[in-house]
Amino acid sequence: MVTHLVQTTLLNCNLEEHDIDQYKDQVKEIHYQLENSSNMTGWIDYPLQNHDELFKQIQNLKNEICAKADVLVVIGIDGSFLGARAVQDALTPYFGIHKNGIEVIYVGHHMSGAYMKQILTYLSDKEVYINVISKSGGTMEPALAFRVLRQYMEERYGEEAVHRIIVTTDPEKGLLKKTADLAGYRRFEIPPNIGGRYSVLTPVGLLPLAIAGIEIGQL
Repeated sequence: MVTHLVQTTLLNCNLEEHDIDQYKDQVKEIHYQLENSSNMTGWIDYPLQNHDELFKQIQNLKNEICAKADVLVVIGIDGSFLGARAVQDALTPYFGIHKNGIEVIYVGHHMSGAYMKQILTYLSDKEVYINVISKSGGTMEPALAFRVLRQYMEERYGEEAVHRIIVTTDPEKGLLKKTADLAGYRRFEIPPNIGGRYSVLTPVGLLPLAIAGIEIGQL
């Protein structure tokens, strides 16, 4: 797959077939290094693996959230929200929401106090769930947004807040995993060998996109 993509890229650079021949060895070496590296290349095969159980968990949670909420607030920065946001922008209506989902909005990718204040005002007459996404939990912007929104959810929903906050983080370590374990939040795992910028087809992107109404199996 990687070899074909590299060759297609070279063709798109207006190189002739005989010119591409000189790159064959380099392409094979790149392909080999990608497939045999242990350094964050889990994204190569991840979409082709069996994710039936994950899809079932996401679908069950989607049904719950769509029945109980008007809005899902996704807290994340960089790869923890950009991929999902791009797919959502591409596959949902320009105005309104997808018929199979609810509204999904994004916070935690900057530190604007005015933005956070307006978000809280916007949510005041809506039912809300939160999905906080971070591999470490230590990145400043989403950590601050989560602190504000966590307090908001606890003040608004009381003990029910624990059921309305969903965490997507590292399966083994990090501040956010520790917080989720202590609080009892439901948790989805980011594969340890997949970096944020390649994570859109993991629970990082699949959960928000499913709730936005996109068929993640087809995606």
